[in-house]
Amino acid sequence: MLVITRNHFSNNIEYPEPNVILIPGKALKSDKWWLIRKLFTLYYALFFGDISGLWGKNVAEYLLGSRIVKKGDSVISFFTPRGPIFAGYLIKNKIKCDWIVDFQDNHDIGQKYKFLSRYWMKRVLKNADKCVHVSPEWAEKDGEKLGKSFMVIRHALPKKEHIVSLFGEEEFTFFYYGGFNVDYQYHEFFFKYLNDNPETKFAYAGFEQVDQIFSSKLNSDQYIYLGWLSSYELFDQLSRAKFVVVFGFTLASRSVVPSKLYELIALKIPIIIIGNDSGGIKDLENETSFMFSWAKNEKQLQAIVDSPQMINQDYSAFDIYNQDSFINNYLNILEPNDN
Repeated sequence: MLVITRNHFSNNIEYPEPNVILIPGKALKSDKWWLIRKLFTLYYALFFGDISGLWGKNVAEYLLGSRIVKKGDSVISFFTPRGPIFAGYLIKNKIKCDWIVDFQDNHDIGQKYKFLSRYWMKRVLKNADKCVHVSPEWAEKDGEKLGKSFMVIRHALPKKEHIVSLFGEEEFTFFYYGGFNVDYQYHEFFFKYLNDNPETKFAYAGFEQVDQIFSSKLNSDQYIYLGWLSSYELFDQLSRAKFVVVFGFTLASRSVVPSKLYELIALKIPIIIIGNDSGGIKDLENETSFMFSWAKNEKQLQAIVDSPQMINQDYSAFDIYNQDSFINNYLNILEPNDN
């Protein structure tokens, strides 16, 4: 197996491990003129998927020119972004190989011009031998929009053990990490609860843009921004929290299980789902017969804080999503086609 990923730190092709190649992408300067920027955006969306398609072109040219990819090989493109799909598309057009596209998000994520995204995706996916989706909800919706049949393989639980904090004590009542969007994630009653309970500590790790949102809503004495953390630093900080929160999605188009949920389950950490859910987490509950702890208003959140034993931490129902099962599912997909 050979893994190709983008080199964000150098303009050179590098080989950090025996089976890993880092390939740089072309960085284009953003033009100051609005009309020129818009024209470039439309051009890349139409012919490359998005600007990451330039990197995909570099990858295809390198792999084909170096004869690293040969007839009969299997090529897997992981989306997002669209660059890996474009690379697989170009390789598939040049040699006879099995091309599999693995979607980790809905097909038009991050694309302002949705109609162009759909047109481009439908055009390139005609050559894909198989398509895989991480979400059964998105597999159904994207399948209808793109005219393509999707197989579903959920995330695998990472192999992690709960880390005992180096600090030896709980310092946060609530902890959250990763992305957040005020437009389609439940949050209003959660921040009202925090403001009504100033002694409650809330810590966040991740993007500066999200920090700006949280810091504008919360008292500086109770809100702690930890910055962008390494995996080890993140797990250490997680162990300092009494509860980890996951904000539910309000949009039907985001009816999916946040990937961080699988990671938290693997760490056996107390999880509270904030708000309602657009469908993905509830479907996971039905699939596993496991009930998460939901706080849909301040009263329910207070009840969980007062009685943390309410949280179900017997995550054995998720053992079916182990890495061995994930690998076996992928091996079945990689079986050569009859044609």
